[in-house]
Amino acid sequence: MRAISRLLPLAMMSFTLNAQSTVLTFDGFSDNEIVPQSYGDRVIDFGTSYGSGGGMTPNIEVDYIPVSNSIPFTNWVSDYATLTNALSSIEFDTQGYIQLTPDAGFDVVLNSFQVAAWLDESFPDSRIFVADTAGATLFDTGTFTALPGVVQIYPTGPLRSSTGLRINIHDFGDLGVDSIAFSQVPTIPEPQIHALWIAGLALVGTIAWKSRRTRRQPV
Repeated sequence: MRAISRLLPLAMMSFTLNAQSTVLTFDGFSDNEIVPQSYGDRVIDFGTSYGSGGGMTPNIEVDYIPVSNSIPFTNWVSDYATLTNALSSIEFDTQGYIQLTPDAGFDVVLNSFQVAAWLDESFPDSRIFVADTAGATLFDTGTFTALPGVVQIYPTGPLRSSTGLRINIHDFGDLGVDSIAFSQVPTIPEPQIHALWIAGLALVGTIAWKSRRTRRQPV
């Protein structure tokens, strides 16, 4: 059984091979500079503009969409706890989202992002949720109080979609967002997923059968 437990992860490696990732650090922008819609699109060179999470994401586009007004999101060098170069707004209570859209044949995986409140204020009606572009909510903080000086990391685990993901912030300005880490992985069509499961189970069964035969052979 020990050998089988070691081989189970190997049987599932096909789901995570070729993972590539980018971290949006918002470095390189001056204080209160508008973050362009092109920032984070199809990253093939990290340079000083992005953080590396193990690879590049040439098949992911990023968009920054204000909902409650038309004011673009801006970079804030400081003022959000220990975050440096955080994405936010010049107005409080600005609703909006950051959208990560993969090309056909790829899935986007949201690994994590950081959030902090403005200066020394508390914001009791904060809410953050992540949904796919079909409208299904995959993660939701519910209403919470964002406390001063505290950096929160969300979500609680990686979120994956073949259509796209939206990081919804109910209150940009009140909150700043930084270090958005996302990956791209090849989409596995459903028949191939089933085939991988069957192949993995067959491999485990074969190993278990051989292990039993070996133990039963006389010395």
